[in-house]
Amino acid sequence: MKRANLLVLALLFIVGFHAEAADRFKCTFSAKGKTTNELGAMTTVAVITSSIIKNAAEDSGFLPAGLAMIFDRSTLQVLIVNVTNGATVQVLFEFGPEIEVNNSIDTLTEAYVAVSSPTVTGLTGKAVVTVKTVRNGLGDEIGFKIVGKLFVAIPQSDSESAQVYSGNISTGGVFAPRNPLIL
Repeated sequence: MKRANLLVLALLFIVGFHAEAADRFKCTFSAKGKTTNELGAMTTVAVITSSIIKNAAEDSGFLPAGLAMIFDRSTLQVLIVNVTNGATVQVLFEFGPEIEVNNSIDTLTEAYVAVSSPTVTGLTGKAVVTVKTVRNGLGDEIGFKIVGKLFVAIPQSDSESAQVYSGNISTGGVFAPRNPLIL
């Protein structure tokens, strides 16, 4: 009897987790920015998904292969997560809706949103994104994708020069952890 109860609990956990996972999508980001180097010259800086994951791995003690960048549409955040169990390692960006324009069947949205970050002090910006939702004949969602431009700035600090970035962000397929039962 105990074994059956454990199996039911495990199945309920997995079903609940997959419901949450439907709001989590693989995400890519690439940007070019300007900053000032040690000599006072303006320089170009490139940031891509793999470099962000590498930095998050160094900060958290994970291997880069153990992390992924995802977009969580339930919280409107871009996250670095553990690929094994989906646990959040770092919140990169948070999006705050400002102005949206939708079509009549709610399958296409153009949004102008605010961008902030709880982990990068002073980061502010804006994004212009297109959100496409694919629905079947019954109106059920069967696909979701975001593509957009991101513009962010990071003010000068005691140890870093100011930075200004312009880049692209997009989502891919649904993110599914390799083993959601491992905590």
